[in-house]
Amino acid sequence: MEERITKFNRAAGVVLSLMTGVMYVYENTVYLDVLNRLPADTAAVAALQTENAFYYSYFQELVDTESFADGLSRIVWDRRTEYPDTLNAIRRFNIYQEILLALEFRFGRSLGLELPHPFHFFRMHIILLNGVGQTTLGLLAAEISGNPLASVGCYLASFLNRFQTSRLGNYTSSDLRELWGIPLLWLQSYLVWRALLASYKATMRRLLRVGLVLTTFAFIVSWQFSPFLLLLQATALYFVCIVLGFESVRPTLVEILNVYSLSLALAVCAHFGSPYLLTSPFFFQLVALKASTSICCCRTHAHRGWLSWTARRLAHVVEGLIAVLVFLLVRKALAPFATADTHVYEILCTKVSTINDMLPKRLQLSASQLPACAEPSFNANLYLIMGVFKILEWSSAEVYIKTTAAPAAAGAMVLIIIRFASHWLGMAGKAKIEDTPETARPSDTQKDVTVATKKKKEEPKAGRGRAGSKSEMPLESASPVQVEAEDAALLFFVVQFLLFMLLGSLVNRLRVAFGPPMMVLAAAVMGPRLVPVFLQRAFPKSLATLLSLAWLAHMCWMGSMLPCITAEEGICQHMADKFSNDGDLVDLYDWINNVVPAGTPVLASMNLAGSMRAFTHVPMIIHPQFESENLRKRVQRAYELYNCGSEESFAKTMEQLSAKLVIFEYSRCFFTPYNLDDKRKNCNSKKHKTEDLMCMKLHARSRFFKLMFMNGNYAVFRLRKNPLRTNPAPRASDVQSWLEEAETWKDYVQTCEKTQGQHCGPRLMEAAAHFHHGMKKPKVAAELRKWALKTFPENGYVNFYQARFLDVDANRPQEAKPFYDKALGLLPNNVKVLTEVILFYDLALQDSKFSASFVERRSRPGKAGEAPLLNLSGPGAGVLMCEAAVAAKNGGHAALSKQLWNRARELSPLSQCVKNNWPIIYGEKSQEDNSHKLEYTPWAKVKMVIAGGVGLEVGPHHQTNARFLGGETFVVWPPANKTNW
Repeated sequence: MEERITKFNRAAGVVLSLMTGVMYVYENTVYLDVLNRLPADTAAVAALQTENAFYYSYFQELVDTESFADGLSRIVWDRRTEYPDTLNAIRRFNIYQEILLALEFRFGRSLGLELPHPFHFFRMHIILLNGVGQTTLGLLAAEISGNPLASVGCYLASFLNRFQTSRLGNYTSSDLRELWGIPLLWLQSYLVWRALLASYKATMRRLLRVGLVLTTFAFIVSWQFSPFLLLLQATALYFVCIVLGFESVRPTLVEILNVYSLSLALAVCAHFGSPYLLTSPFFFQLVALKASTSICCCRTHAHRGWLSWTARRLAHVVEGLIAVLVFLLVRKALAPFATADTHVYEILCTKVSTINDMLPKRLQLSASQLPACAEPSFNANLYLIMGVFKILEWSSAEVYIKTTAAPAAAGAMVLIIIRFASHWLGMAGKAKIEDTPETARPSDTQKDVTVATKKKKEEPKAGRGRAGSKSEMPLESASPVQVEAEDAALLFFVVQFLLFMLLGSLVNRLRVAFGPPMMVLAAAVMGPRLVPVFLQRAFPKSLATLLSLAWLAHMCWMGSMLPCITAEEGICQHMADKFSNDGDLVDLYDWINNVVPAGTPVLASMNLAGSMRAFTHVPMIIHPQFESENLRKRVQRAYELYNCGSEESFAKTMEQLSAKLVIFEYSRCFFTPYNLDDKRKNCNSKKHKTEDLMCMKLHARSRFFKLMFMNGNYAVFRLRKNPLRTNPAPRASDVQSWLEEAETWKDYVQTCEKTQGQHCGPRLMEAAAHFHHGMKKPKVAAELRKWALKTFPENGYVNFYQARFLDVDANRPQEAKPFYDKALGLLPNNVKVLTEVILFYDLALQDSKFSASFVERRSRPGKAGEAPLLNLSGPGAGVLMCEAAVAAKNGGHAALSKQLWNRARELSPLSQCVKNNWPIIYGEKSQEDNSHKLEYTPWAKVKMVIAGGVGLEVGPHHQTNARFLGGETFVVWPPANKTNW
């Protein structure tokens, strides 16, 4: 009977864990469903940013090539990534997942299967893999606690802390390496846990050993940061064995070290002898641990008394010192070659200064006492400018505390330590079994198990040393080695979690490494396995009842916090429509794919270059994968583009880097924190003005560069073959005055009209908006608007943008009216134009009669292809219906208003417009009387999110997004590779 209950509990744990994995897949499918509001091509641009797009580009390249072999040859001899150099992308980058998925996609396509767009196909596989990771976390929670229901608690805690432990639900993080690596780490950690539980046996099972090799290998090849996490995992294992004195796990430790070695060797082969792996600290550690465990291999089987214990501890100290010494020697020997990850050490070293600033004044060190690397270098600043590479924010810690995850996890660790201490003290003075790895005899272990099974029949059995819930508690049937194996496994998980937490506290992005184990421990806090064995033996029934009630109370407490603890956390983050300013990026890709000759090398920032590799055909000079000393040097030279050096110097840099085009991002056109080693080229805010920035002064009659493209966030310049003959380099005052002259822009406008056609006018107006709002240059913006109106007077978007400027920025509504009317005539079905026209007449001109009659007239098919308002759909349509409903209501068209309002709530139930107009539609006098809050409860919003109620629009940085809601076609994939999906 007891055996059946044990099997049932294990099966229940597996089933519940699988269910939580399925729930996790569904949850993230709901979060990322927002991308389905956009066309697949535009959604891919919005989702694939920087390194996400960079890695994804290899998948897309393999999918689009005529043959898989041709695609592989392009990757192995890659000239697009670090032009003009040729590199082996498989050797340099962790892209095996992209290769395997491309192979799967091509195979499915060859079978004639109806497959989704490659981007959606790719995205779903990431979600599924992370579902496997969540299932594994559930299994860990169930086994660590001894309660199969703990997997449910693990999912519940994870749900409340979702965006403090994972970035999967954020649509802009669609292909981060950790999204692949972290689920594999949980699988691998689970197998390590199983190996430690079975460490009292003579040898590790073959299936378990194979699983460990495969998962460790997959983890290494999927994420470049994996060696650092494996280093911490191996440290945790060694700590448990040597420092805590668990000699019985030594055979398992040795076998796991062998697994590490084999997996690393396979990974090195798979990466064509990658120096990044061969010079990683994990490799140094492996050599050191293999040396120390091989030298100190002789152990006795039993030790009695404190003298023997002291001798054993001294031997452990010697073994540890040997490991440290070998590690330092290997590191010293390979230091000249270990250049791939020096930037990681630079980033970590800057944390010394951060921690020093957090200390009380009397404990702080002076700047001269800190290490030199505490001052951020150029390489470190490239990362530290982003919040995800700074230390863990207090807001994250607050969430862990409020959801009880941190206190519960701390409680679980305390219980594990108490369990270990009670067992250690209980065995003091007795024969302590310490099986040696090399000489442990199967008969010894078998003898222990045989003795245990000869206990009284009424005592329950402990299957393989595993403690279950209630009836699975290890009582007298558990042998000492089984109990010790459990202690070792539990302590390993705690030590690994603490090491991961230390790393994640220093680098915010690595919360993904310690957040999920925290949820596991939090869910396991009320588990019977965490209770000392002597208590389990003394109070089996009452303890089981008490733990069950405590677990239920904890679940109820967490359940009361659902669906989220605050409006800014968890699923509540997704309860509003979203806007992406990547419209400028879509537009840039369109221009490159239509105008720029294939093979033209381009210099851009690391982030932009990473994005461009997926969506254009041009070779890049730099990219965001920073694990190369040569690339880091190249990046520092390239980032002269964001500083204040001379045009001539930058032109020489372009020639040395073999770049023909350079792309500036207006949103980054400010005094940069990326100080170069060449101080002459850096900006000094006390000395320089905005016009000294390279991104600004190249617009003003540049000798060395010609402006080829500009829109709301990007400017592209071509390096002239022969510099113009002009006066010496202009001063900042000259640049300022030239930018405000019409003649400065004449040549560009003529070229733009010729090469870009009708797209030129809207791009000029979007650039004007950025000069006006982003760079605070209203006079420059005025000149650009004049050129656009003069050259493209019949362009609907030009007229609409001018109307918006006069209406909103200049507050001259009467002058805006003819431009709105003209734009409406040219773009009769553009939802943004229609929305703004209704608001303009209703609010700016106070002509509610016109707006009401206009809405009533547009409720029917009209002339010149005017579609009825209710027939319009897509991004922005819900807001149009929302504003039109108010106009119709004010005009007395109650039935039409109701139709429009219902349509608005169907298309955009979570929009700000619905919330703002709610009192008007329902005749409520004030926001305090607003019934919106009563209907839009958190759970009601959850239902709307699940039903696909979150909208997503794409637009430019400082202009309305009319051009991206009007049915315009943008070529965002290279024409040579484009496939119709």
